[in-house]
Amino acid sequence: MSDAHTRTHVTDASYRFAVGLYCFMLALYLLAAFFPESRVWGLNIWAYFPVWVPLVLLVVGLIVLELTACLKFADPDRQEVKPGPAAISYGVFSVAITVILGLAFYLLRARTFFFGDGYQELVRLATDNFIVKPSSPGTVIVVRWLKSAVGGDSTAAVLFSYQAVAVFSGLCFTVAVALVSRRLFVRNTDRILFLSGLVSGGYMLLFFGCVENYALFATTVGVFTLLGLLVAQRRLAAWWLIPVVALSVCWHVFGVVLIPAAVYLLVVNTKLGRSIARIQWKTKALLLLLAGLPAALVFFYFLNRSLYFRFAMVPLVAHRFTPEGYTLFSLTHLVDFVNLLLLMVPGLLVLLVMLPVLPLKHMSERLDYRYLTILALSALGAAFVVDPKLGMARDWDLLSFCGIPMVTFMYFAVLDGGRRVRHGRLICVLAIVLGFVVLFPRALWLTDDGVSVAHFEDYLRQDRLRNRNSWIHLVNFHKERGDTTRTEDAFRRWKTGFPEELMIARANELYYKEKDLPGTMELLRRIIDINPTYADAYDFLGVCYIHLNQYDTAEALLRIAVGLMPYRATTLTNLGTALVRRGDYAEAEDAYLEAVALDPTSLQAVYSLAHLYRTTGRMNEYREYLEKAGAVDGAPEKIIKELITVCLTHGDTEKAAEVLRKTPSVVADTVFMAKMRKIYPLWDSFLHEQVPGPSE
Repeated sequence: MSDAHTRTHVTDASYRFAVGLYCFMLALYLLAAFFPESRVWGLNIWAYFPVWVPLVLLVVGLIVLELTACLKFADPDRQEVKPGPAAISYGVFSVAITVILGLAFYLLRARTFFFGDGYQELVRLATDNFIVKPSSPGTVIVVRWLKSAVGGDSTAAVLFSYQAVAVFSGLCFTVAVALVSRRLFVRNTDRILFLSGLVSGGYMLLFFGCVENYALFATTVGVFTLLGLLVAQRRLAAWWLIPVVALSVCWHVFGVVLIPAAVYLLVVNTKLGRSIARIQWKTKALLLLLAGLPAALVFFYFLNRSLYFRFAMVPLVAHRFTPEGYTLFSLTHLVDFVNLLLLMVPGLLVLLVMLPVLPLKHMSERLDYRYLTILALSALGAAFVVDPKLGMARDWDLLSFCGIPMVTFMYFAVLDGGRRVRHGRLICVLAIVLGFVVLFPRALWLTDDGVSVAHFEDYLRQDRLRNRNSWIHLVNFHKERGDTTRTEDAFRRWKTGFPEELMIARANELYYKEKDLPGTMELLRRIIDINPTYADAYDFLGVCYIHLNQYDTAEALLRIAVGLMPYRATTLTNLGTALVRRGDYAEAEDAYLEAVALDPTSLQAVYSLAHLYRTTGRMNEYREYLEKAGAVDGAPEKIIKELITVCLTHGDTEKAAEVLRKTPSVVADTVFMAKMRKIYPLWDSFLHEQVPGPSE
């Protein structure tokens, strides 16, 4: 039997197998729709729609399968080199798909925001908080700037800003893929399939008006992936990757996963890279180990020194703070990761059929495939070890970046590496169809209150402890729609489902009303025994130990609270207070500054920082933050009086007068009036000039 005949036989069998897997996936989506509460969130996409919707989607998938049988692509050995009509048809297609997707991003923009921290982001950025998450400052700065430019109602402006950024990011991603596809492939068919494949990935949902901080980041990852291919093929200078990596880190700290692939492309064609290429593989392995050693040391340093960093990783083995036994190789985590892969690449199994017939040895020798391998493994590795704080079903948006290199690799391999393999393009069509029959129903979720709420409640039950605080979004959702019955039902299920919620309320009564410190501490310890990941209990117990002057214990508890809930200004302020009481002023300053950065309107944080500076003799900083505390809405008269006293002591009568005019009620305090006459002999004349008519 000839080699050509053998190859044809293999690929025909592969195509039939791919068709079988395609039908299997369609059937699986239909079947999973009837089990929405199961942990198959990457498959039960069609759940909670009316029954006819999944049936229609199934029929559409089968009709497309029948149509693909009629497709006749050019013979794989024939090169399409004629310019003109070929280029025009691709240009028309790329413009058309960009317009269609742009309209879809806008018309199907999200109306519900249960994924990730959507509702929380809307509330936070509607206030004066500037940096919400230090891990993604760039997006917050852009959204806040756009919000200020739009003006009007704060919440509406924030929503518009987030959705405008999402739609803009999606259009940029689509245009980037369209432009790079043109340079990567000669044939129109391959260009069109590559473009269609990349815009059918599950990460595209980020661009449908989702309120999150990852749309710009995902687009930048996509741009980096595509530019890296051009660099690997020597069609672009490698230095272009440097600003793209810097921009990705600005959008999100996970941009660091691009660094290994960027370093590889920057070094491989240099004298150093060529020297490394000539040495034996054992020496290469040793050099790779030595190169990775500093990164490993940094990793383990933060793992041991920072509870926040430790809690950000899925643990290898279960410990006290592991929610529901969720470890790196636990069945739950592995199932979640498979769900994530199927969500990002619905046609994953169909595309993998091509693996045995691809020229793998030849591909492994090429620079572009090595680059894509490094990038894909870095992204997938990061997604595998990062702990999804809200459960992976809700935190898929944070981890969606891993899908972009993987989708790029798979379609590029089939269309380029397998260009001499029959049926490769047909298999790509099947994978693209699976992508779209998953993507658009997911987009429709976000526009339908009933479907969104139903899926959200499933996720609340699947990752119970992780979503303890997320019930408030469901309560507020029904409350804003005026549905009192559902609001009360959601609130009841929340509180009865978590006995620690009722216990923490009782602890507050014991502490504030009954002044029973021992009883409060005993109840808080019981709460921690029930739920070892309850940050509020550690925070509260740490405050109790501050009152007992046991500052080491207080610090340990508060650091656990910060590790579990890193974006809470009050916890950081309490930690700063424990450190001040212990005499560790440098670390206390860091804690206070971080609290103020998270919430500049936190009176407790700003005023505590001011007094830290006064204690350490840094009077300029003391006055600066005292003024900031006095400017906070609702600042108590105690702070106003202190600020006036400091201003007059330093001879700043203008600032004192400004503060006094804003709060003239302080003159009613006779003790304060007597104190000011001693400090500032001209107080009475000054008072009558600035606040005419006050009485003593």
